[in-house]
Amino acid sequence: MSHKYTRYIFIKHKIFFSFITLASV
Repeated sequence: MSHKYTRYIFIKHKIFFSFITLASV
């Protein structure tokens, strides 16, 4: 697995969790 791909997944999850946090508030 490429490190660049792993970083992409990490950023995607980070944005996803941020969206849930905003939705909860």
